[in-house]
Amino acid sequence: MSSLQPPPQPKPPETISHPVKAEDVATTGRTPRVYVAPKPPPQPVRPRRRRWRLYGVVGALVLALAAGFFLLYPRFSASPPVILPEVGPQTTPSASAVPSPTPYTVDQLRVAAASALDRCMNEQLLFTSCGFGWGGLKDGATPDLSTLHWTYHAGSANTLRQADFVIPPTSGFSTATAPIHIMLDIDVYDTAGVRYIDWLTLTQASVDFTDPAAPVVTITGGK
Repeated sequence: MSSLQPPPQPKPPETISHPVKAEDVATTGRTPRVYVAPKPPPQPVRPRRRRWRLYGVVGALVLALAAGFFLLYPRFSASPPVILPEVGPQTTPSASAVPSPTPYTVDQLRVAAASALDRCMNEQLLFTSCGFGWGGLKDGATPDLSTLHWTYHAGSANTLRQADFVIPPTSGFSTATAPIHIMLDIDVYDTAGVRYIDWLTLTQASVDFTDPAAPVVTITGGK
């Protein structure tokens, strides 16, 4: 592509190399030449952008049409009412239908069972509140409960903190159980001074958490 070239410019007139004196005019009869600076050629004028006028006219026309629409049709300026479907009586699910998560972890069950066994070992009762013991003495003798002592059999101890409790998978059960093997000895006198000794083995521990605030621990076994 060839590049644009500027239009030809007029040549400036020749300048006087030396001033002309008045006597030279008189003697030679020539008129002195006066230097006149040439005028630049007319330059093209860039046209003004008048697009904003077109945009202004279009915007005003759109606003006028919108205002006329809302004035002539006011009912369309508001959203039509929404009719909601009829809703029947709400039923609240019963408590038995709502599954409740187990409120205890396995470690918490172990602590609750071990604490209950320690407490029951200190009870001076033939049949403890944990659920193990005897119903009475031989031949119906009357026990002297102040002399009663529960102790762990030789080689046995409270191992409930390591028991493998099984938490029920559904909400229909509220008791966790664990198999155990703990041997206990009992030593007691009757009111006549006769001494009675025996032993039993605890085989199962259960924690009923129907009331999470007051779990019930049951420890059972036999001979």
